[in-house]
Amino acid sequence: MIKLISNVLGKLGVSLLMFASTPFLLKQFGAEQYGIIGIYIAIQMILMLVDGGFSTSYARDLSKENDSDKKNQIASQYYTIFIKLSCVVFLLAGIIILLILKDLSISLNVIIWMAISLSAQFMMFFYQASYSSQGEQVKYNAIYIFYGTVRYVIVTYLVVHFNGSIADFFFYQAILTFITCILYHNLISSLCFKLTPSLGYKASKRDNNMLMLLITTTVIYQIDKFIIFMAMGSQNLAYYSLAFSAAALPMIFISSFYYYSFPKFSNLIGKSDLEGFVKEFRFDSILLVSCILVPCIYVAYYSYDILFFWLGDQDAALASSEVFSILVLGNLIQGALMIPYCASVAFDKVKFLLKINLALLPILVLVQLLSAMYSSIEGVASAWLIFNIIFFLIIIFNLGREYFFDRRLVYLKEVYSLNLIISFVSIIISDSIIKEFFGERILILVPICMLFTLLCLFIAMRKKGLYE
Repeated sequence: MIKLISNVLGKLGVSLLMFASTPFLLKQFGAEQYGIIGIYIAIQMILMLVDGGFSTSYARDLSKENDSDKKNQIASQYYTIFIKLSCVVFLLAGIIILLILKDLSISLNVIIWMAISLSAQFMMFFYQASYSSQGEQVKYNAIYIFYGTVRYVIVTYLVVHFNGSIADFFFYQAILTFITCILYHNLISSLCFKLTPSLGYKASKRDNNMLMLLITTTVIYQIDKFIIFMAMGSQNLAYYSLAFSAAALPMIFISSFYYYSFPKFSNLIGKSDLEGFVKEFRFDSILLVSCILVPCIYVAYYSYDILFFWLGDQDAALASSEVFSILVLGNLIQGALMIPYCASVAFDKVKFLLKINLALLPILVLVQLLSAMYSSIEGVASAWLIFNIIFFLIIIFNLGREYFFDRRLVYLKEVYSLNLIISFVSIIISDSIIKEFFGERILILVPICMLFTLLCLFIAMRKKGLYE
């Protein structure tokens, strides 16, 4: 649990700094140019969730070995894989950004610096997995928090104080991220790893499937922005990207569970301990959903108030509030999806996940295209929300059918339903309380939301049968 808290605090702390810097950057660059930063943040958030299982597979394989030579061999093999994947991320991110922004007067340097920064951030997953496999998450997150502070607080100050351009912003991002990777690489020697690229290493079929899973998932989560830009223009893209980056905050907490749940699932499955897996699956699912359900419902319901408080811009808040609500609900479904996704990867169902992506991608693109043609930015976001719901239901059904009886999911259904009821009741109570207050409504919502989130957690943890 300490490791999970370390992961959450590291990612959440950096993310809060990122969101705190947004109003200053929005004022500095304007809504249209901030849309470029929104695309960058969206890709960054997606990479945290769709590394295809490489980092967790690496951490699992490394933690099983005690022999230093074998550890060095495993580390070097995965180091080679991550270098190749970082090159793929550089090319893929560059192409996606270029296609989306090709009609804007954005220099090629901006796109290159964005792609370099994103590919370097992907390499950080390798170093995080290296530290996690040795139980050194605290050390990793200490450096990561320092990196985030410089990246968002210092860089934002430099750009605003010296009236820097969007190119300056991404130049600082790329250089700082690259230097941090070098720092992690040098410190990895303290874990007794000697990293040398394995040039003769040939990727397995599973590695190739995970690579395709990474590519298709990235396309799924970025195609909406390309469609909006082509059909509805850069202004709509700016507001959509702003809403998407704001709605991504739950993904930070969700991604922390990836490193927490996957090694446990892999270990239990490796021991053929299905009972232990079911208990861990239920516990992790309830813990995650109970933590994010009430906050996401609140954010979706009070979207305008939150955006206006955050941005201080009424026009931007009005333009983004409805689509923001839909995207937050989509991220809520992703939260519920994360644990089944981890379980599927642990069961080596990568090919199955890839097939789902390939089957649903054309449908998603078609629906989003039709929505954009009718100038419905909310329709584009709704298509993405429905995609997440369908993906979640398919994975849950597959896990229940193949690996454990549906009756074992009854407890999850009961707790989820109870949490939903608590969320809606809390909204009614909040509206009643707000009528008695004046001024900043958001300041009243925060303690109420926290109170009902703790209530959901308490009920979930006290429910009989959780550990049985």
